[in-house]
Amino acid sequence: MFHRQATGTAFCSFFFFENFLNVATYMADSRHMELQYITVGDPDFAEHDWLTMFSQMGVLEYDSRIAAVVRAIGWLGVITVAVWLWWKTKASAHPQGPHALRPYSRV
Repeated sequence: MFHRQATGTAFCSFFFFENFLNVATYMADSRHMELQYITVGDPDFAEHDWLTMFSQMGVLEYDSRIAAVVRAIGWLGVITVAVWLWWKTKASAHPQGPHALRPYSRV
């Protein structure tokens, strides 16, 4: 399943965590409902998803706090993926196996 494709793994992981930033924006808007939504069908019957979910769970008053945590997870994930890809790229440029050449060593 995992075929040592660091770039593809990083690409997918980066955009997975980047979506958390967009989701957090809509979560934080659940009480205020200031953002415009695009819907299919009659807009009078459109519901704000996060308003409905947070209301049913009884956590609507914490929407901004939940959004802040989700946003923090998103940024942490994006930064971690970028650092991980940099590290993997750097490590693959300098192999460290038992057959890797070392400075000042005899082969």
